[in-house]
Amino acid sequence: MNGAGRGSEYCEDGVENMNKKIIIIEGYLASGKSTFALRLSKDIRVPCFVKYTFKIALCSNISIPDKRESSRFSTITFDGMMYAAERLIEMDCPVIIEGNFVPFGVKKID
Repeated sequence: MNGAGRGSEYCEDGVENMNKKIIIIEGYLASGKSTFALRLSKDIRVPCFVKYTFKIALCSNISIPDKRESSRFSTITFDGMMYAAERLIEMDCPVIIEGNFVPFGVKKID
């Protein structure tokens, strides 16, 4: 590695041009997004935020009584993940974010 940019120390040889990049992994529930994101994170040495674990960390001391509140906290979780990702990108560090991102109030149709 040539050491160009602060983020390069997080990446293995061959992916050092990842500075200021965000990788978004999105898909259906239980489709393997988290497994893939975490494996990719380890393989290319890039920090990863998994929406479910990020939400658990944010809401561990909060009661979420119903699906509507859970959806509201999913929106808050997404905002928190994006804030953290933006701070990393500002420091030339690439980041992976993973989740089933659905805007609050949007009803899914099967």
